[in-house]
Amino acid sequence: MPDVLNALDVFVMSSSTEGLPLVVLEAMATGLPVVSTSVGGIPDVLDEGQTGFLVPSEDEAALRERIAALHGDPTGTRTAGAKARSVAVSRYSGERMQRDYLELYARVLSSNRPDKYDTVRHSVDVRDRRSV
Repeated sequence: MPDVLNALDVFVMSSSTEGLPLVVLEAMATGLPVVSTSVGGIPDVLDEGQTGFLVPSEDEAALRERIAALHGDPTGTRTAGAKARSVAVSRYSGERMQRDYLELYARVLSSNRPDKYDTVRHSVDVRDRRSV
């Protein structure tokens, strides 16, 4: 999939229904701005006008117009793609998910057994995933 995404200038998703498609996050991580219908969890991921653009579901004219606007603005397209990559890495990377889970586990354990919080927090080095 990376080879396909790297060959694109813009990622377009024209679904009428979705959950949160992983391919949108993959496109953002590749540095592509996303043009998508405003369905499912996609509006929660895209920062409208910054990392991508939302159009109403089943509005082909709006989708065409948005794609044409990006085609006519290569600098803006590259800027949005760079922002999309930054957001994907900062919000949705594996490292971020691991850190968030460790923090959640530590909070849960500390609410039940405060004496165990430090042990959990310091038992895993998030950077290299080894016990310390």
